Amino acid sequence: MEVSHLGTLIEGNTLRFMDLLKEIDGIGTKMLSKELQDFEMNNLVSEQ
Repeated sequence: MEVSHLGTLIEGNTLRFMDLLKEIDGIGTKMLSKELQDFEMNNLVSEQ
């Protein structure tokens, strides 16, 4: 799964960081963290 599909994956779901990391092929922890921070800054996700 590509990073571009991250929004679809997390839409309406509560997922843990490690679960997302396992679901997205070829993404590292730093990249996932950055993408989630960007989503949070744009109010697309919230940290719980």
